[in-house]
Amino acid sequence: MNPALAIISVGAMENSEFNALLADYISAPLMTHTSLTEKQTKQEFIGNYGLRPGDRPYLAQWDDGTLLELSYTRVEQALQSVVQTLDQQGAAAIVVLAVGEFSSLHAGHATLLVADRIIPPLIAPVVGDHRAGILFPHSEFMPDRQQKWQCLKIPPLYASAAPLDDNATLIAAGDALRQRGAEVLVLDGPEYAKRHRDMLHQTLEMPVIMSHILLARLASDLVA
Repeated sequence: MNPALAIISVGAMENSEFNALLADYISAPLMTHTSLTEKQTKQEFIGNYGLRPGDRPYLAQWDDGTLLELSYTRVEQALQSVVQTLDQQGAAAIVVLAVGEFSSLHAGHATLLVADRIIPPLIAPVVGDHRAGILFPHSEFMPDRQQKWQCLKIPPLYASAAPLDDNATLIAAGDALRQRGAEVLVLDGPEYAKRHRDMLHQTLEMPVIMSHILLARLASDLVA
């Protein structure tokens, strides 16, 4: 039997913490994971998806944590190819876990959940009239984050906090957002874990939302 839930990412690192979130709702045999980086060296990966003249740039994280500048079009085309294959194999739901809305991605039979399309409409009514502070791993992704969160009623504040295993950096970034007027923090990225949410909530004494935990719950409901 083919897994009911398929997860696709551009880089392998994006899967790890999200898989842990899913484990609370769905058993491992029901899931499969794939990355565009699989079975490729870094040089091969850049050759296949690297930025070409005239292409829209796309930043992605390699397995060792370094950021690579790729072609948005080439990445989107590769993701669509994987989506089509998984759809034909009978996946009930497909999650695209990557930065970007990838508006052309589509599936025939499976329910397609593109993280950056799904998450903002889920978070917006929760935040409501409060000012959100958006925490994300890399400052280089600021333009993408600003575009992603345009749907919030009150324009949010932004800060980056990496590496994620540095608690002091994460707390300082969250506190800076609070000092600037943030009333609720949103951890925007599959790299964040429950321990980060709990630490920030206890230290800063303010609401903290993990954006991808809502995505995990929705995905698991589709295949339960």
